[in-house]
Amino acid sequence: MKILFGIRPTSKSIHIGHISILKELSKFVNENSNLSDSFDIYIFIAHYHALTTGLDIEKSERYKNFSEYGYFLFTQAVKTIKYYLDDEVKNKVNIIMIPQYRNFKILDTFVKLLNITSYSEITSIPTLKEYKKNLKKNEYLSAGFINYPILQAADIISINPDYIFVGKDQLPNLKILKKLIRKYNSVYNEKINEDIKIIATENVIPGYDGRKMSKSYNNVINIDDEDVVIKDKISIYPTDGHRKGEKGDFNKCMFYHLCKGILKDNTVKEIENYCSNNNSLCKICKEKFGEEIFYLIDSLRWF
Repeated sequence: MKILFGIRPTSKSIHIGHISILKELSKFVNENSNLSDSFDIYIFIAHYHALTTGLDIEKSERYKNFSEYGYFLFTQAVKTIKYYLDDEVKNKVNIIMIPQYRNFKILDTFVKLLNITSYSEITSIPTLKEYKKNLKKNEYLSAGFINYPILQAADIISINPDYIFVGKDQLPNLKILKKLIRKYNSVYNEKINEDIKIIATENVIPGYDGRKMSKSYNNVINIDDEDVVIKDKISIYPTDGHRKGEKGDFNKCMFYHLCKGILKDNTVKEIENYCSNNNSLCKICKEKFGEEIFYLIDSLRWF
């Protein structure tokens, strides 16, 4: 079974959102280990996608560090996947790095796709309008960003996976994927799988200010933050607000949704039970989260 997960190398560290998707990917493998003798997990380092957004000075920095960022991100992704995999499943899993900038087939496929995609198809994608609306000072809408979904389709076609794992925010970009694959097969007489399954994680990871976690909002827990900074961010996360002596409601707790997206399922269950069955404040839940997240983060920082 072939599974694809992509990362844009905009820095040398994966972020909490990546960890959440990789947790879901590992959970999928655990739950479906009886369906396949082996799982080939392709970690796609999307170098050219990293150049589609940001200021020119940022793009220059990313380009200069293509190789280094890719190595760090791949290593962290491998460690994260293995962290969530069941021990009896690990020997079934092969994890393969695909560096985009070294793959001629992707560029060849990209050019072919460009010439069978209409202008109206590509400009109707809502992500384009949303990004344009939120452009920062000195930032501009690049031709690369406009054609982001086409390059993404070329990435996918080059691997021809059975499953793709993405964040929910990528669904608009993938809306035309199957149509492009059908057209690609028809025009160029190829045999790419037209029934690739897209698995988008439902977890919306909240930031410590209550909004969706995003670099744009500056509310992200970074794995390369200093420990004291991470602890401070955890401490100010909003909870359900129950007082001592009252039972909590974890479904109304912003911090719980962070836990659900990141922690192992058995720890999440402990937090659910503690919140709903004990009359105490949220300090212990945050301590449980801190213990597990620091254990994972420390393994990602040093290798």
